[in-house]
Amino acid sequence: MDSETLVNSDRDKMVIAGLAVLRHLDSTGFPVAGACWAKGYRWILYLATPRVDVIGQPEAYGEMLTLLRSSDEVSLTGSDITLVGMTHPVAGNIRAVQSIKKAVGRWRDGYPFGGTPFSEMYVYPANIPAEPAAV
Repeated sequence: MDSETLVNSDRDKMVIAGLAVLRHLDSTGFPVAGACWAKGYRWILYLATPRVDVIGQPEAYGEMLTLLRSSDEVSLTGSDITLVGMTHPVAGNIRAVQSIKKAVGRWRDGYPFGGTPFSEMYVYPANIPAEPAAV
């Protein structure tokens, strides 16, 4: 297997793992307005949620962790995820990318995002289907 195939396989796994998080949180009523994978020194799944603005980041994070631990479908841990409020620069940039339809759901290289230059990123569409489409 060449390195490009391995990278794409890892990326696919990340996208699927992120979708599992988004679907589970949606099913529990935890609001997520936007999501993206971004790589600075390591990969982080950023979730923009109004819960941070309402109850604070530590409380929203604890609430999210409790919900994710109740799922057998979610493989990510809390250290893989960062929550940001709706006024955070990353949340604004997620919304900006979501408004450019051709930029959503694609891996991007060297993108300054929320004031931080990430080496790679992937932004999820604004509306994630509840279940994967049949192939």
